[in-house]
Amino acid sequence: MVYGLRFTVLLLIVFSITLPTPVSSLEGFYEGPYLTFSGGIMQFDWDVNQNTGVEEGRTWEPILHLGFGWNVTDWLAPELNLHFYTDSNGGRREYIAGAHFGPALTLLIDPFLNFKSLRILPFVKPGFTFQAASLPGDPSANDNRLTNIGYGGGLAGGLRFLYNEYLYFGFEVQEDFIYHAAKNQLIGGAATLIYNGGFKRQFEGRAMVGVHF
Repeated sequence: MVYGLRFTVLLLIVFSITLPTPVSSLEGFYEGPYLTFSGGIMQFDWDVNQNTGVEEGRTWEPILHLGFGWNVTDWLAPELNLHFYTDSNGGRREYIAGAHFGPALTLLIDPFLNFKSLRILPFVKPGFTFQAASLPGDPSANDNRLTNIGYGGGLAGGLRFLYNEYLYFGFEVQEDFIYHAAKNQLIGGAATLIYNGGFKRQFEGRAMVGVHF
């Protein structure tokens, strides 16, 4: 999927959130803490060794998320998402861990809330992203690991289904813009570029389950 289409989808979600929100007859039903677990795929295509021209991992990798939020109102919740990924990569293992923090904004529409035991909850989540990556060093260098810290912003959106007031399931997509510094290693006595720096796009698609207390 091209980046423009990804953001078209995400911006449509943002636009829908900014529309006037009808007052729900179930005021207060969504307040309180919640916990989510999600898994899916993550775009990870910036791990190309610039010295050898080899992409150390795969373009798409599995990713796991653990999320915690607290609805202070029915439509607003601060939310923290932690994520982790690793890949054996033929003995040259990669690790990525990080966090996404920001407000979860939920669109509340009466027709989506008036089922007997199900609530349909579209949402969008802008926020700040932090990421730490441990990547394989160049085979010709003395150090076999490189650590790269990244930070930036992101936007997520999707649908949650709340069943019997407690059980969550749903899906979301997320696109982050993360800045990483360039990484060099000494090879033959000269500083050699191994991983490019700058802002990188990172797309994710995930399915989720969870509980609302």
